[in-house]
Amino acid sequence: MTSKRNTVNILAMITFVCLASCSEKEAQPIVKKLEPIVVADDFRNLKDGEQIAYRLTSGTYKMELTSGNGTAVVEWVGAPCPKSTEVTALQTMCELVQDGQLLVTNPTSFGNGPTISVTIKITRMPHA
Repeated sequence: MTSKRNTVNILAMITFVCLASCSEKEAQPIVKKLEPIVVADDFRNLKDGEQIAYRLTSGTYKMELTSGNGTAVVEWVGAPCPKSTEVTALQTMCELVQDGQLLVTNPTSFGNGPTISVTIKITRMPHA
């Protein structure tokens, strides 16, 4: 009879320990941390007047650009974000409320301008 009582006591203790330690953890909501997602990380050579387009879905984006051997122009299509002037470096953010594009252009010099080397990184930012 003592062994049955000991077994019941041990099972009761295990149940109590499990309920005390498990119930709090299960009651807490799981929060998923959102991370920025790099959607493009390119190095391109653009001839005079040449353009590259990146198709983007709606969302908030950060764009980083550097240009060597000349200037580039950045334009967001489908968003109220301003077109850049001719730049050799730019970091900007833009919210696309609909699907759109990011255009990077080597501005034309009537076919006589230099080929530029651009590094472009586009990152989709998480929702707040």
